Amino acid sequence: YRNLLHGVAFDQITVQMNGSLEGLVIDQLSAVAVNGGTIEGTGQISFGEDAPLDIQVAFNNAQMVQSDLADLILDGGLSLSGRLRDHLLAGALTVTEAEIRIPRRLPQSVATLEVDEVVTDDADEMVEPTPPIITNLDISINAPDRLFVRGLGLDVTLGGGVNLRGTAAKPDISGGFNLVQGRLDVAGQSWTFD
Repeated sequence: YRNLLHGVAFDQITVQMNGSLEGLVIDQLSAVAVNGGTIEGTGQISFGEDAPLDIQVAFNNAQMVQSDLADLILDGGLSLSGRLRDHLLAGALTVTEAEIRIPRRLPQSVATLEVDEVVTDDADEMVEPTPPIITNLDISINAPDRLFVRGLGLDVTLGGGVNLRGTAAKPDISGGFNLVQGRLDVAGQSWTFD
């Protein structure tokens, strides 16, 4: 799988699952990232509105993003458990290395899309709204001194972490990142940060 726009690439994708009228059992889900790291998963998805689901995914030194703007390598795991309409996405991830590159130039303009909105007045076709899907969050992301921001004379190392709570619709994000060290070179002048 390759998505050049977002810098995502995986090889040797394997999925082994069994299905029945009650649901799907994922016996094995695996993929190899471009750096040789892996993603592995297992789980169960039952059918029906109140049917349970339970999926685990492990990231083992997996390069999740590789692009001109950023690289991201992850360790850790995530689980999705609960019901299809109300579930919890939880886990702990460690950013083993990430680099954000500031581009020399940003795009000069953004394309404008023309949109024609069509409104119908068909009262006979009223459809009862579908209840929303609620994804609760309990995720911690740790980046111990391996987050680099580089470009336009800037070269800094950051460390820290964030916690994601709340829901996917209204996340509650806490934590932050601290400067470990850095350097800024502008117009022949250099500044060092500790």
